[in-house]
Amino acid sequence: RTHTVTQEGAGNALALSPTSRSIVAVGGNFTFTVTSNTSWNWSDNATWLTSNEAIAQSGNQGFSYSVAANTSTQSRSATITITAGNITRTHTVTQEGVPATLVLSPDSRSISAGGGNATFNVSSNTSWSWSDNATWLTSSEATTQSGNQVFSYSVAANPSTQPRSSTITITAGNTIRTHTLTQAGAPATLAISPASRSIGA
Repeated sequence: RTHTVTQEGAGNALALSPTSRSIVAVGGNFTFTVTSNTSWNWSDNATWLTSNEAIAQSGNQGFSYSVAANTSTQSRSATITITAGNITRTHTVTQEGVPATLVLSPDSRSISAGGGNATFNVSSNTSWSWSDNATWLTSSEATTQSGNQVFSYSVAANPSTQPRSSTITITAGNTIRTHTLTQAGAPATLAISPASRSIGA
């Protein structure tokens, strides 16, 4: 006679530690631990996240990956997915963007009373917008632009003998820079008419 005992296997186990990581913009090399009692495979969803790990592995392993530098000012995220049978776990990578840069050159200019056209350079790694605070200063530039640009503007003649000033403000996210324009006043004029007169005795 026989007595048959059938014992089921232990269920698949799969755990990742840590399950997420925050990374600075410069990127780098990182690892997390896979704890499992069975075979598993992995995949990711971003070209800027790479790994030389074998696609199919088994048991407990240290998983290594590399993150490329983020040249954008926008943060980004990606997921490494580990699958063991019908169990899925994810390791989420969040990478910060680089700080916004914004430089104006020159940041000020003096213009004669007669007015005219002028330019300055905007150097930036992100989108930016502009505004000004004087009706006598005009520009046909698009209000919103991106990256490095040459900014052109026109200044009307100053009919007053008093100098005047205005500011063009460039804003990129939380970064603000100004280009200050100072215009000379028109020369003072003085005329007497007639310049002389003869008067009888």
